[in-house]
Amino acid sequence: MTGRFWSVLLLVPLTVFGQSDLFDFIPVDTSQTDTAEVIYLHGDIVNLHTEEIEVTVDRIDEDVPLGWSSAICVGDVCLAPFISSYTFSVAVGDTAHFTLDVYPFGVEGEGQWTVNVTESSTSEMEFLSFSAIYGTAEESPSFAFVPVDTNATADADVIYLHADIVSFEEAAIEVTLERLETDVPAEWSSAICVGDVCLAPFISSYTFSIEAGDTAHFTLDVYPYGVEGTGLWTVTVTEPAGSTVDSLHFSATLETVGIAGERLPVAYDLFSAYPNPTNATVAVELKMPHAGTQDLLLYDLTGRQVRRYRYAVQAGGNQLQVPVNGIDSGTYYLVTDIDGTIHSQAVSVIK
Repeated sequence: MTGRFWSVLLLVPLTVFGQSDLFDFIPVDTSQTDTAEVIYLHGDIVNLHTEEIEVTVDRIDEDVPLGWSSAICVGDVCLAPFISSYTFSVAVGDTAHFTLDVYPFGVEGEGQWTVNVTESSTSEMEFLSFSAIYGTAEESPSFAFVPVDTNATADADVIYLHADIVSFEEAAIEVTLERLETDVPAEWSSAICVGDVCLAPFISSYTFSIEAGDTAHFTLDVYPYGVEGTGLWTVTVTEPAGSTVDSLHFSATLETVGIAGERLPVAYDLFSAYPNPTNATVAVELKMPHAGTQDLLLYDLTGRQVRRYRYAVQAGGNQLQVPVNGIDSGTYYLVTDIDGTIHSQAVSVIK
């Protein structure tokens, strides 16, 4: 027989038929083997009488997979599988150890038996039900995707939904996270974040590593753009090297609050960047509705954040000088968030 197998063995006592004053048929914990070529189920027959008693053990195959067999054993005596009944004596104050040896022969399934013990002179009987499950070993999950804050209702420019990816492995694992938009308002967008890495909204998949026993903190950043409604997402985490797949459902609801229950509009213009392509610095024209600080994020085509820039801006027009020296040639995206609205501009870097 090839492969390694495990067995889950259950020994369940049923209601005793005709409680005997002469003996007890007592269930004992079942044993297990990692090869499971033989499954051993146990019970003890205890003589409660002041004299030696004679008892008969009868095995009844209730529901046994085709291809399985079993053998009755009492003490050191084991009968052939085709023998289903055995009569023997139990001395005063003694205990006879009964074993049902189950042979699955590599066939997965569950077997159920009833074993009756009857005292010969009085016909008093007790019985127990035995059950053995035999199957191939299942791998333990390598990680768990644990909800932290997967549902939120807010009046905010960004709604944050959270979950943790917990590794159970003793070595680093690589996982792939995928975002599926189940039912999301057309005007909304969302971004995947793992730790300090936040991807551009158009990136829906991200592969990364988790160190042994570590936890990766996942955030789904939801941008409703002031449009009331509810968004639903399913996020799936898969370990490509193994078989573990886990998923969670996320939901966000925007309920706006403003003057007389209305949300006031915010006016601003989309930014532009030039020269484009560039080999050193790109000038960004940005019109802002108010003064303050503004972040510009530079992403590559995989959604990896390459650089973060922060500028002091004034209300109205601003010209920002964004250095791209030291960055490999290729296409990138400059992304900025203005009052909860995400704007992006493709930038080509040449050397």
